[in-house]
Parts: sequence; C-alpha cells; structure tokens
Amino acid sequence: MSIEIESPEEFLDDYKDPKDFQKILEHIQKKRFLKKFSRLNLNPGQQNTLEAMQKAQRWLLAQTCGKPYWDAPIEANASLSAQFILMALGMQFQDKDKLEKLFQYVISKKDEKGLYPLYYGGPAHYSTNLLIYLAGRALGYSKDSGCLSTLYEYLRKTNIHTATNMETRLLLAAYGLIDWNAVPPITPLLMLIPQEADFTIYSISYWVRTSLVPMMILWTLKYQFPSFPLAPEEILDLHPEKKSFPPFEAKNRLWDGFIRNLDSLCSLNMKEMEKLAVKKAELWTLQHQDESGDWGGIYPAMQYSLMGLYASGYALDHPVMEKGMQALFRFQKDIQGKLHQQSCVSPVWDTAWSLIALYNSGIDLSSFSPHFVWLRENQIFQEGDWAVCNKTGFGGGWAFQFSNVWYPDTDDSAVVIMSMLNHPSPDAGMLQSIRTGVRWLLTMQNPDGGWSAFEQGVDDDYVDKIPFNDMENWKDPSTADVTGRCLQMLGELKVEPNLPCVRKAVAFLLKTQEKDGSWFGRWGVNHIYGTWSVIMGLKHFLPQDAPAIQKAVEWLESIQKEDGGWGESCDSYIQGCYIPLECSTASQTAWAILALIHAGKAHSPCVQKGIEWLVSHQTLDGTWEEKHFTGTGFPKHFYLRYDYYRHYFPLWALGEGLYETSSSKRVLSDEK
Repeated sequence: MSIEIESPEEFLDDYKDPKDFQKILEHIQKKRFLKKFSRLNLNPGQQNTLEAMQKAQRWLLAQTCGKPYWDAPIEANASLSAQFILMALGMQFQDKDKLEKLFQYVISKKDEKGLYPLYYGGPAHYSTNLLIYLAGRALGYSKDSGCLSTLYEYLRKTNIHTATNMETRLLLAAYGLIDWNAVPPITPLLMLIPQEADFTIYSISYWVRTSLVPMMILWTLKYQFPSFPLAPEEILDLHPEKKSFPPFEAKNRLWDGFIRNLDSLCSLNMKEMEKLAVKKAELWTLQHQDESGDWGGIYPAMQYSLMGLYASGYALDHPVMEKGMQALFRFQKDIQGKLHQQSCVSPVWDTAWSLIALYNSGIDLSSFSPHFVWLRENQIFQEGDWAVCNKTGFGGGWAFQFSNVWYPDTDDSAVVIMSMLNHPSPDAGMLQSIRTGVRWLLTMQNPDGGWSAFEQGVDDDYVDKIPFNDMENWKDPSTADVTGRCLQMLGELKVEPNLPCVRKAVAFLLKTQEKDGSWFGRWGVNHIYGTWSVIMGLKHFLPQDAPAIQKAVEWLESIQKEDGGWGESCDSYIQGCYIPLECSTASQTAWAILALIHAGKAHSPCVQKGIEWLVSHQTLDGTWEEKHFTGTGFPKHFYLRYDYYRHYFPLWALGEGLYETSSSKRVLSDEK
C-alpha cells in the first residue's frame, strides 16, 4: 500500500526527491503480524508466564473505565502541592478545605526521617523541604507541630542562603519573604529580541520558556503578593544568625555583559522599554494559553503564568485566570481523601504504550477503534513554538497531555504512530494521520542526526551561563532515547537503511554510546532506559552481532541483579554513571528484557531469569508494585513515577518473551 504525498517538491532539502518519502510511506501495510498464543506449545514455566500475561491484560483493560484512553497518575516530589498552597494563599484563594487536603497529601509523603526527597529513597532536598515547611506555616501549623518540627530543625542546620535554589528564591521574593535583589536578573528585554537573532527566548527549552516569560513580569515589577500570610521573619528564623538573603552578585561576566549591553541599547528610555517588554511578556503568556486553560501542559508554566498575570492586574475571576485555575484543578488527583498536585498528565503517552503492550501480548486491536480515533483526534496541526526553527509549515505531531497544542513532542508522536501501525485494518483517516505524523517527525530531525524532544536548535551551551539556570535544564538537544524511538518508528515502517534520515540517526547513536556500552537516558532512569530505547531502534538497521549492540548486551547482562531483575537509581544522574538500585523494579526489568530480546538474546538465561522475576513479583490482581521513580523530568533535579510504567512495559516484556522463546513462530493475522 502506498500513499500519495502533497507538494513533495516543498518538503525538505534532504527529501527533495519525492521517492525517498514515498519509500517510507509505502510500507504502511494492511497485513500486520499478530501473536497467536493459543497456537503455541508451552512448557509449565511458559504456561505460568502466559497466565501472568493474561492477568496483566485484564488489569490494563479494566483501567480505562469505559473511556477510549488510559490516563495514569504521575507522582513527583511533594513540593508541587506545597507550591500550589503558597500560590493559592497569595492570590487569596478561599477553598481552605482543598488546601488542607493538599497538605495532608504532602505529610503522607515524608520519609522515615520525616523529610522530603526529590525521589523515593533519595536524600532530603533543601528547597523542597523549605517550600513544604512554609506551606505548613502559611496554613497555620506551628513550627513545633508534629508535621513541621523535624523540617524546622533540618532547615536550620544548613545555610539557607547557599542551599536555596534560584526558583525558590523567586518564590520567596514574590511572597514578600526576601528582597527581590536576592534573585538573579530575569530581564524582560529578552522579549524585544527578534526571533532571527542568535539568542532569543526561543533559544531556551519550552519547559523553561513557558515559566520564564511570566517570571519576567514578576521580576520587573518586583511584585509581592500583598495578603500573603507570612512575614520575612519566617526566613530570618531559619538562618542560624538570623541574617537576610544578601543581594545577588553575578559571577558570570559573559551573561552580565549581555545584560548590560541590553540595558545600554535601551538606555535612552529604559522605563519605557521595560514597560513595552513586560507588556509583550503578558501578551505572549495570554497567547500561549490553550483553550482548556493550560499553559504548556505542565504545572510550573501554569503556576507562573497565573502568578505573572495576577501581578499584571488579572483578578481570580477573570476568564483567563478561571480557566487556568481549573486546569490546575484537573491536575489534582484524589488519593484516599487527600489531594495530590500532579506535575502533568499523560493520556496520549499511556494510551499509545498500552495499545503497543496489548498488541505485543496477542490482543487483536480491531475492537480498539475508539482508542485510535481518540489518538487521531488529538493530533496537532497548529504551528507551535517548534515552527520558529522549523519553517516547513507541516504540523502533525502529538503532545503528551490532553491539552498542549503549542508543544507536540517527537517522542509521543513516534510512539503514537507505532501504535497505529499495529491496527489490523487502518482506515483512510488513520493512514492520513500516520502520513502527516511521519512527515512532521522527519522535519524535526536535527542536523546532528538526532531528535530533540520538542524543538530544534535549542542546544546552545550559552544558556548554561545564565545565573538563574542553576538546574542546567534549559536546553533541548538531541538525545539517544528520543532518537532511538524515532529510529524504531522508521524501522517499523520498514524503511531502507540507506535513506539520509536513517544514516544520520544511526551515526548519532553510535557516536553517543557510553564507554561501558550503555546509552544515557534523558527522559527515563537512566542507562537502562536509554539502552532499551536505542536498541529498539538500531535493531532494525544493524545486525545483531554489530559491536555497538553486542557491547550494550554485555553491559545489560553484567548489571542484572541476583534476583533476576534490574534496577537503577536516580542517583546515576548525579554520579554520571550507572548506579544500581538496592532492589529490582518492574519497569526497568521490562526494559532490559525487551532490549535483550530484540538484540537476539531471547533464549539467554538472563532473559529467562528476568521473566521469572516479573512472574514471581506480580500481584494477585495482575499488576506490579513500584514505589521507585523511573521517569525523568530534569536530570539531577526533577523525577517522576509514571504509575503505569510498572504495568504496560512488563506486559509487553512477558508477551515478547513468551512468544520468542516458544517453539512456534509468528502467524499472520487474517487479512481483512
């Protein structure tokens, strides 16, 4: 089957010959392979695996509750709930019952020492604990109360001036707890730099940009919420010598000089230029709000947009503010009477992976048409910020969330397309959706051969010199895990290995392999995730005995735990190398199994032991428990626990493992 493309002569320089793109699309086939486990000859151990797989299928199918998508909870550190409490009190939000439920959730997440880490089992994090302490105090809890006394003692043992990160400093200033001169400059004059310049707001990653623009408003206005219930004495009380924060001093001459040059360019009428820039930041923020009320589909962007607009005079009952607050409410999950403020929602991601897991465990997806229609309806054709660098004018990607039309991402788009390729009889609408999605992804490939998550050209080391960037998360460069996923999608389209997009991607992945044979995982923890993502792509274009694949296999086999599973700590980002977790996790075990199977090791003892670990650790209701965080927001600083990672990846691994180790081989599904 082949699909005609529109205006191929206008595509990309690499694809001026329409035959190249045609070759990619002509492999969208009506016939798809379906694993039919009923035809397999199984030994007793394999029969146990089959039963575990079927239990996992039933559990996953039950989670949709009649909806055409999956939407798993996402857990991050507890400070997000505390941040919402602080913001709500600053804006005089009156629902105290909601705020108390949020704080009760926070209390439930403290560790055995009574403190709060960035990830389960991690060390206490100062700024996280500070924000939680202040939220409790703002709600009226005594510093000697059971929920705050340990925090109070912990916070007083460290110099608050050096331990508090820059974002927290900004929040403290906005709530009137420290002076704004303690916060690095966030000049709004960046808004006046044209998009064509070498450095603009579009040189900064989307997840920072959507917060930074409204932060510019707060910083320029030196805004302090007038009715915030705490006074500066709260912070003074936490310093051993009761000293206030000293003024910020720029230590980077390059950035300091850049700011001075901006100031000098506008020196003829600085006040008027700043006023113009702040207005432009306000309009940019308004423009980037989705119809649903979301900003960027992530909590920080939504929080700072609300704060920046509130400082600009927008009351809580303004339609923009009401929609924004409702969007944040939708991010809140009720957990046994407590409220958890999520950082994000992930229905597109969860739905696509769930369909892939079901397909690879033998489920015919013919009856899942509503799910595919839902995915198709969530395809994004609007030109978002990605179009600043990508001038092709081709939309067609997918975002992670229900609402995030400005920021589709390449990772979700590749996974959605792969899920659609598993439909046994795609209709014309689905084929068109696949075609436009593939086209958009091809236009998003970077010159280095890799793919970034959201945008091109956001990889300048200069942003690491910006003083406010103490989290080093302002770039969106090509990454091995996302590139592996896009390459996997091309492989499942059965494209030829000599196409430029494939050659460049393979070269990028070979260049980025670590010395130990693993690949770094930017969006999942960490080297296990990265290695799985890359092998799933390379296996389509390199032989299984290729040195890069064999080196990765040897590494995965070398880190398997005695119990048969795999586990890697978030601390690996801090140490810069693989750091084992004290226990195995279901998601990381599944990734390792899948990587080994697709590297030709389906019959190895390592894979067998891994499958046995999954079967033996399955719960009675057919899923797996996983407290550890295996998702990554920002390495070193922000981690996530995607609740269904513990389920759809193990289900997929059981299906692949059972089928590949059986005596029968693949049977074609009936042709429709």
